[in-house]
Amino acid sequence: MPDEDGNSPLFENSETLAKMFTVSYDPSETNLENLRMHHGFFDQSAFFPILTDRVIPAIGHGGNTPVGSAIMIIDIENNIGLVFMTNVEFEALFAYEMVRLVFGG
Repeated sequence: MPDEDGNSPLFENSETLAKMFTVSYDPSETNLENLRMHHGFFDQSAFFPILTDRVIPAIGHGGNTPVGSAIMIIDIENNIGLVFMTNVEFEALFAYEMVRLVFGG
């Protein structure tokens, strides 16, 4: 996440980071409105009320293989992020609890 001056150790150009957070696909005219995309990251806002006591303007992406999984979630208003990787079965239980711990709930 960017520091107070807007600089990020991951992006040479701060405009790249800002663009990453913008909506690149919005199917709001369809019944798939919860699938809004931010340049490869899914809008997680609909996901959060299930796990926490509030809606968080977050984006993220996760994935699984037979031997591991990972998820990254970024709260784009409060500059808080979570990356969770595991190689255990039933990892969703751990990942969901980490979301509650980091983002409240």
